[in-house]
Amino acid sequence: MNLKTSRRTAALATGLAVVAGSTLLIAGPASAAEIQVTADQIQGSIEPGAYAGWHEGYATPGAPATLSDAGLTMTGNSQIIYGYNETGGVAVDGVGVTFAQLVESASYASVSDSLYFQVPVFADGDDTTFTTLRPELPGAANVGGNWVASETVPGIANDAVYTVDELSAALGSFNLLSFGVLANAGTVDTLQSVTFDGDTYNFAAPVVAPVFDPLVVVDPDTIYFSDVRPGGAGFAVTVTGFTPGDTLTISVIDPNGEVFGSADGGDTVIADADGGFAVADLTFVGEGIQVGTYTFRVTDSAGVFAEDAIAVIADPVAAGAPVPTLADTGSDSGVLVGGAAALLLLGAAGMLFAAARRKGAQVTA
Repeated sequence: MNLKTSRRTAALATGLAVVAGSTLLIAGPASAAEIQVTADQIQGSIEPGAYAGWHEGYATPGAPATLSDAGLTMTGNSQIIYGYNETGGVAVDGVGVTFAQLVESASYASVSDSLYFQVPVFADGDDTTFTTLRPELPGAANVGGNWVASETVPGIANDAVYTVDELSAALGSFNLLSFGVLANAGTVDTLQSVTFDGDTYNFAAPVVAPVFDPLVVVDPDTIYFSDVRPGGAGFAVTVTGFTPGDTLTISVIDPNGEVFGSADGGDTVIADADGGFAVADLTFVGEGIQVGTYTFRVTDSAGVFAEDAIAVIADPVAAGAPVPTLADTGSDSGVLVGGAAALLLLGAAGMLFAAARRKGAQVTA
C-alpha cells in the first residue's frame, strides 16, 4: 500500500493495541475512545499472519490507498478493515453481545459517502463458515438498513436480503473477525473516520482551531500635547488577533475614565484577515482634550476586548515662556480624528469620537 502523508506527524498517533484473544467491548461511555490512525498503522494487502490491525483486504486493490490530511483515499475494489487478531477473531456470545448491538454502534464518514460498512465473521464460531456482512446499499445512512452476506452460512443465504435484527437472530453466537469499509470497483472516496463498538478511528488529520490573541498597539505610547493635536505628529493604532470578519467596536477612555462615543456611527470596523485593522495620523481636537492617559479599546461581538494606552504629556516650556494653565471650561467638544487612510479603512465619514459631557480641569489649545 502506498501510504503518503501530508503534514501528519507522530504526535497525532494513538497506538492501536492488538492482542491475540482480546476481549470485545460493547459501545458505551466507559470504552469510547478517539484514535488517530497514521500511515505506519495501515498495512497493504495482507500477508499470512498479518491480519491484525488495519489492512487492505484485497490482494489486488483498484489502486493503493493514500493517506493525507483529508483522510484515506480508497480506489475500488478496495476494502480497509481492522482485524482483531490472527487466530479467529473475538467471540460474540449472541446474548450479552449481539450483532444488532454492534451494528447500532457502527458508522463511518467519508467525502462522497459512497462506501459500504462491512463486518467479516465466522458464523458458527470456527474457521469454516466465513462470510462478510454488509449493508445492501452504500452510504453511512444505510448502515442501519437491510444487509446482505458475501457467502452462504447456516441460516443466512448470500442471495437474500435481511434486516439487521434478522441477521442478528440467525447469527446468534459468532466470531467477529474484523470491521471496516469497502469501495466497489469504479468508486473513489476518501475515508475520514470509522466508528465501531464505541471507538472512533480517525483517518483525516485533526482540525486545529485557530488561536486568536487580540492585541491593540498604540504607537507611540507617550506623546506631547501639541503632537496629539491637529498639525502635530499624531499617533497610530494597530489591531490584530480578533476573529477575521467580526465586527469590532472602537472606544477611547479619557483620563477621567469617561468613554468617547462615536459622533457619526463610525465606531465599528470589520476585522481584516489579520483580525483587526491599522490606522495612522490620529489626533485629538477640541477643548475637552487634556494632559493624561487615554486608553484605546477594541471590543469584538462576543464582548472580548483588548486595549492599549497613550500618555499625553505637557510640552516642554521654553525659558521665559508663560506656563500653560488648565481651564475649567466644562466643554464637551473633544473628538478623535484620523487621516484620509484611516477614514477610508474605517468606512466612515470621519473617525470622530464626541467626548461625554464632563466638568473639571482641561487643557485649552
